[in-house]
Amino acid sequence: MFGPSLSLRVGKPCYPIRKKGKLPGECEQINYTLEYGSDVIEVQKDLISEGDKVVIIDDVLATGGSINAAIDIVRKCGG
Repeated sequence: MFGPSLSLRVGKPCYPIRKKGKLPGECEQINYTLEYGSDVIEVQKDLISEGDKVVIIDDVLATGGSINAAIDIVRKCGG
């Protein structure tokens, strides 16, 4: 996992975006399309605020569906 290491290096927080049901607490969700169906990803609510600049690190670069979904959920949260 590159996110936590990079986060420590630059002194910024790391917020995981995970598949539905993997994160505790109240989460913002977004549906996205995969090459073989669809899925849901989540991020914990209130982590990303309006106007926040966010770096997204995706360790699964198969078809680009997960990175596009991550961009969409960050924008949905205001980042």
